[in-house]
Amino acid sequence: MRRLLCLSAALALSAALAGPVAAAKPANQACLGQSVSAAAAQGAAYGQLVATTAQANQGVGAIVQAIQAGQLPDEVFPNTCNP
Repeated sequence: MRRLLCLSAALALSAALAGPVAAAKPANQACLGQSVSAAAAQGAAYGQLVATTAQANQGVGAIVQAIQAGQLPDEVFPNTCNP
C-alpha cells in the first residue's frame, strides 16, 4: 500500500509540473564559417581578432555563441549571422 501511495504521489507531482516550456531561438550555426571566411579575407586584422579572442576572459565558446546569435556588430567582426 505504501508503494502505491508513493507512486501515486510521484505521478501527481509529475503531472503538476508537466507543461509547455519556453526556449530561445536556436543559433544559426551555418553562418559561422561564412563569417570566419570573410574575416580571413581582410588579412592582418583577422590575426589580431584571433589573438584577442584567445586572450578573452569569456572564452572562445562564449564568443562563438555571440557570433552565431548575431550579437557582434559588423564593425567588430564581419558577421554574416546578423539579420
